[in-house]
Amino acid sequence: MDNVEAPALQVLRLGIVKIRVANMETALQFYKGILGFQEEEVQMLSPGISLKAGQASIYLSELEEPYEPLEREFGTYPEISLCFIVQGVRAVYDRCLAAGVTIAGDYDQPGEHFATLQLADPDRNVVELWGNP
Repeated sequence: MDNVEAPALQVLRLGIVKIRVANMETALQFYKGILGFQEEEVQMLSPGISLKAGQASIYLSELEEPYEPLEREFGTYPEISLCFIVQGVRAVYDRCLAAGVTIAGDYDQPGEHFATLQLADPDRNVVELWGNP
């Protein structure tokens, strides 16, 4: 890639992440009920549902064909892996345990001011949370 000029494009931020889901109701229970996303007031995309939490936007699109999430180990292709910067990782961890959400990677607090957690959404996509404990 030597001698490649930088493009004129200036990326300001990530706009939205599209996540294909097997069952919209189950996905909404996870993203709204567990993670606290809310439906966008104006739904610009269809037939799915746009959700927002803070500055993060996701778009859930239900697959047309019946689909069962793949039985595979986490971290193997082809799941989506998302990371959200959040406040209160431990509280989310406790809420997930109580709700029976699959924990893909244990709660980790390597320091006083930082913690991580990896969850699996209903379609076995990895949702990582970083932030203060």
